Amino acid sequence: MLKLLIPVLSQSGSMEAARHAAFLFAEKCVSRVEVLQVLEEVSEGRAVAFQSRSQRA
Repeated sequence: MLKLLIPVLSQSGSMEAARHAAFLFAEKCVSRVEVLQVLEEVSEGRAVAFQSRSQRA
């Protein structure tokens, strides 16, 4: 089964995404739905903090 992650940047599209995710869950198209609130953009400089040292080398 599929897992669905919904990144919420603003309220404009989040309700539609949540409704669609609920529909997919009810129809057993996905087994797990997670909503992730995005607080700020991750710039390229900060993104490297989430990579292992071997990936950066």
